[in-house]
Amino acid sequence: MLMPMNGIEQSLYKQCGHCGMDRPLSEFRRRTGRRSGPNSRRGICAECRRQASEGISEAILEKEDDPFSPMDSSLARDDAASSLEIEPPKPKASRSQKRRAARKRAKTRAAEAAIAAKCNYTAGEQPEHISPKRGEVRKTGDKRKHTPPNPPRPLLRTAVAYEHLNPYDVSSLVPTRAGTIRMRGRTDKGRGWHQEIDPELAIILVKENAAVVVNRHTIRRLYTNKGFRKYVLERDRHTCYFCGGYGDTIDHLLPRAKGGHTTPVNCVCACMECNQSKADRDLDDFMNLSR
Repeated sequence: MLMPMNGIEQSLYKQCGHCGMDRPLSEFRRRTGRRSGPNSRRGICAECRRQASEGISEAILEKEDDPFSPMDSSLARDDAASSLEIEPPKPKASRSQKRRAARKRAKTRAAEAAIAAKCNYTAGEQPEHISPKRGEVRKTGDKRKHTPPNPPRPLLRTAVAYEHLNPYDVSSLVPTRAGTIRMRGRTDKGRGWHQEIDPELAIILVKENAAVVVNRHTIRRLYTNKGFRKYVLERDRHTCYFCGGYGDTIDHLLPRAKGGHTTPVNCVCACMECNQSKADRDLDDFMNLSR
């Protein structure tokens, strides 16, 4: 008399899907992949696998004994495999394979639609929704009409205005919607920069030869910091504007504290003594004081 198995003994056995009997786990093949585990098994038991292999070998031997038999070894193998009702797992298609298959189906549908549209009308005729290309001859009965090509597009007014733009004409400057003018330039290391300034300052910089007009909303500084200092010293030949001696500094005629700007018109070469003595005085006040 067979005793009922407890929970531990049941976990060491597995029911075969082919013969329906409980077999030890050692007679089954281990499961791999995501569902793998210490007690995970798959397939049928060893006895059923042995019977299946013997059935396939017997079918092959019968085929060799009777060469005129209509049964083929591949058919016998298929019958033996189908008798066990075992289906091999189908490989899953990757995303790239799915995309390629979708593109292939779309191309096939487009080709079929083009062929169907071509077969809907006879040769020499065109459907209503298809018009001839520009410059081609359209056949309508006995008359032939030539469709002229597209005329050249006229230039935009802005392009024409920019083409004849004077870089020193401040009347062409137009503020942006924010009410400012864009100014751009370069640092001593050659890196570009830009900022928003008032239209009044932009007009002063252009009039005093410190910047040029690029377009209606933008001006460009002509000098870097080092480049401007070198330009002023070489322009004045290192001669002080106030005393006539040797000068190696730059001074503003109208001090920046009183609204002056760093421009070629407002800056001159000066010696260190005159530069410190003038400080934030106006030109007339300093000249009267020096006398």
